[in-house]
Amino acid sequence: MRLIVLAGLVSVEKTELAVMLAQYFVRRGQTVTLIDNVSRTPMPPVEAVQQVRIEDDPAPVLLSTLENLTSDVVIFAASETVPPDVLFLLLDDVQQQLPALAVQTLALIDTRTCDCFPQFRVSLESYADGVINLPVEWASVLEEIAG
Repeated sequence: MRLIVLAGLVSVEKTELAVMLAQYFVRRGQTVTLIDNVSRTPMPPVEAVQQVRIEDDPAPVLLSTLENLTSDVVIFAASETVPPDVLFLLLDDVQQQLPALAVQTLALIDTRTCDCFPQFRVSLESYADGVINLPVEWASVLEEIAG
């Protein structure tokens, strides 16, 4: 199973990108689950996609949620309220518990917002596998998820 994690302070853009990614993988014949942990903007229903909502802190339930999924691709839109250090430690723990899980993290960076919280931006850029600067350019997203 492949887990794509969307992290960052933005919520609307994260939700939109999660939906776009889900639709992209469905069009390619893969089964997809969206894990919605975004605090400010709930995910809209997405056709042919299983959706799971995690309220508040994902730490107590993320591992068990992933263990119970059979999708080819899982897109986890992480809450903007979870500090990057906490999120990436959680993801490391999940990957140790599920070694077959291929985890890829994308940091969504809105420079206007992140410049107000430079430590948050530095953490995101340091830990994430890829950085998506806003506004989102689909070509750069495809490049990041390609590998």
